Amino acid sequence: MKISKSRLRQIIKEELENVLSEEEDLDNLAGEIVRRNKLSGKGKQMWLNPAVWYMTAEGTTPDRKKGERAMVFTHTKEALGEMLLAAWTHWNTPARPLEVGLSDEEKIALENLRPELAMLQSMADEGVLPGNEFGLLAKWVPKNRSPDAARATGFGKKMVAMADKAKEKVDPSKPADTQRPRYAPSRVGPADPADDLS
Repeated sequence: MKISKSRLRQIIKEELENVLSEEEDLDNLAGEIVRRNKLSGKGKQMWLNPAVWYMTAEGTTPDRKKGERAMVFTHTKEALGEMLLAAWTHWNTPARPLEVGLSDEEKIALENLRPELAMLQSMADEGVLPGNEFGLLAKWVPKNRSPDAARATGFGKKMVAMADKAKEKVDPSKPADTQRPRYAPSRVGPADPADDLS
């Protein structure tokens, strides 16, 4: 099948547009990763190590005049995977600071949600990421390491909802009215037969 020059030009134009669009999407994602990283704190509190991800692949400071770009912009999906892995560690590390601020019900809910955390680790380790990368960040990566920031994520909201449900739960084996405190009826007649005056 012969292809005309005009059709070939059209195909090339479409392919270039697709590539440029993908690069733009990755740049937007990299910008969001950098923004979240800045919010997360300083030094060891940051989700990504700036000494790695804000440098070029050769480990030098990017020279913008030469068009050099930081690793977070050239290896964006890997940076996302690294950020998700850091978030997974935050949710999972025993005796983590996060747990200090959680209620007992929230801790139990977090334990019950462990299978979802395993799925997060798998995505981060394998780099097999679904299309909605911004949604992944919103679901899993808190703005910082505080319990309130954790509760504000999509995963944290699920944890809170589960904890609230546990607080409201009523024992299903008993009718609702039997769970109210009952008072013993007052006695009819004397308490002691010796007090009987009849």
